[in-house]
Amino acid sequence: MRWMIALGALALCACAPSVPVRPEPPAPPPPAVASADQAGNRLEAMAENAGALCSQDGQWCVIAGSEAGEPATLQHRGEGARRDYVVGPRERATARAWPFIVRLVDPAANEPVLMGVLWETMDGYSGGGASETVLTLYTLGQGAATPVLEALYSGDVLIRACFSEADTRTRLGACHDEYVFAAALTLDQDNASGPPRFLYQSRAATYPGRVSRTQDAAERGALSAGDLVWSADETCSVTRAFRWTGAAYEPDTALPACEDYRTQ
Repeated sequence: MRWMIALGALALCACAPSVPVRPEPPAPPPPAVASADQAGNRLEAMAENAGALCSQDGQWCVIAGSEAGEPATLQHRGEGARRDYVVGPRERATARAWPFIVRLVDPAANEPVLMGVLWETMDGYSGGGASETVLTLYTLGQGAATPVLEALYSGDVLIRACFSEADTRTRLGACHDEYVFAAALTLDQDNASGPPRFLYQSRAATYPGRVSRTQDAAERGALSAGDLVWSADETCSVTRAFRWTGAAYEPDTALPACEDYRTQ
């Protein structure tokens, strides 16, 4: 899910004209760009091609399902042959193509690429909603696509609401608690040998101020003007290095759960 202002308008109470204008959320991490590491592994952007997202040479494509619960197909369009690798489906999740392909220098790889799928799940709540997107990278070979890296890629949650004028006054018009999370996976260009190493960066924040989905909003009491800010969540704003272990990519330090930013 894109790093975005969560849905919903900020209803400002006419009796509190001095309430500050709702600020923008913090900036997301820098997005991935085409790059290469010192070992020769390359991260390349993909492009639209006849309803699929494909590598620039048209040899590798991701064909995503249009509905929740449908699988995605990773496809190699080689000369005189086509190989399809079906991944998923995942319950309630809609597949989208991660817009990059990783070219590997590993001569032992059956298919010398890594390809990604973004699995997006959405939930609707009374007065709000939530979405989360998980990135999964797959290695291909021997007729199957095997997941080798998975991490939360984005999350947007809008919960709680004002049900009366008194609620609106107590909340200074900030009727919803908002949670935003965004991550980027980039190639570590300093990697000098072997499989690629990935850098994962995430940014997370809540509004108004530091809120938690495990906390009863009523216990917080009335908001003040100083609460009407985005608060960075340091626990879920992290940098990790993902290294190849021989079977999968693992972070150098375990990732936090960050459940506040996920569908539940």
